[in-house]
Amino acid sequence: MSYYYNPVKTYIGENALDNLSEIIDSMELKTNSVVLLNRGNDFLKTEEYRTIKVNLKKHTVATLVFTQSNPALSDVIDLLQKLRGIDYSLVIGIGGGSIMDISKALKALKNANVSDKDMLRDILIERKYLDYPSNNCKLIAVPTTTGTGSEVTPFASIWDKEERKKYSMYGDSVYADAAIIDGALVKKLPDAIAISTALDALCHAVEAYWARSSNIISKMYALKAIKLITENVIEITGNPDNEKIKKNLLMGSFFAGLAFSNTKTTSCHSISYPLTMLFNIPHGIAAFLTLGKMYEINKDSIIDIKGLYEAFGTEDIPAKIDSIFKAADISSKLSDYGVKPGDIDELIDKSFTKGRMDNNPVTIDKEVLRKVFEEIL
Repeated sequence: MSYYYNPVKTYIGENALDNLSEIIDSMELKTNSVVLLNRGNDFLKTEEYRTIKVNLKKHTVATLVFTQSNPALSDVIDLLQKLRGIDYSLVIGIGGGSIMDISKALKALKNANVSDKDMLRDILIERKYLDYPSNNCKLIAVPTTTGTGSEVTPFASIWDKEERKKYSMYGDSVYADAAIIDGALVKKLPDAIAISTALDALCHAVEAYWARSSNIISKMYALKAIKLITENVIEITGNPDNEKIKKNLLMGSFFAGLAFSNTKTTSCHSISYPLTMLFNIPHGIAAFLTLGKMYEINKDSIIDIKGLYEAFGTEDIPAKIDSIFKAADISSKLSDYGVKPGDIDELIDKSFTKGRMDNNPVTIDKEVLRKVFEEIL
């Protein structure tokens, strides 16, 4: 028997953001206070920002700007302290994966009186946020990149720089209540960001397809995502249909989010976390670096592998992955990102994330992983 669940109300279409006030009215908020979280900089000068302001004219708005990547414990504490004393009923997160992570944290941790990192670590490790009243705050997630799919998943990543590890928030209270998928928001996304985030989404989809926890519906969404992403990601640079391609990648990311929202990710993502933490490799690229090797390890255990062949458009999936590296002008070698042979032991030790590595269809041990690292060094 298969089981699939996703509670996020999703609004899709060009200029869907124009309907923000109607979406908010349908939520019947307990207070009039709204938190608007965004990346600031040029976004505050855009037509989309003006549209949001018009749609929020009936509300008291606390605008927060978050510009970092991979939000840390200190970032969460800082923003929660800025909101102390504000009884906000809605968080609107508009941005990429890091904005989604922080927005979910502000929703799930609204009722947490967090004073220091040790307290927040305890909350995250013990998942105490699941015990907080979930009806006190809503979340609208508005993606502006082509990668995370976080708008429809119950996951958020918070990074612990002191302990050099990542904590994953997950559960029903981490889901957004609504998502707005508006192609206009990715038209001017820089090509490099569109590519790196799309590679993350491609890994989400492939890993959801082969995950031990996959199901019929997640596989369907995964194949839709793989086809959209692989057909479009190598066409971005110099293409006159650049804006259309980015819209296609946004939909691919969305479908991938629907897929792995029910399955979690597997080995590629588990390995990516220390690569990002220790060497600052962009998350999507860090995950993509091992996708070809993990496919070769997993292929004999993938149920209905023909589905992957059809979605990738070839039975030679590693060759297709190599062609994406070349078309995107991204190195497939760890050494080009500063990884040295002496770093492999630490990478191995930090690559075994519970719920990710053990979700891989084939059991990965340290020796198998060492061979993977050595082959792509």
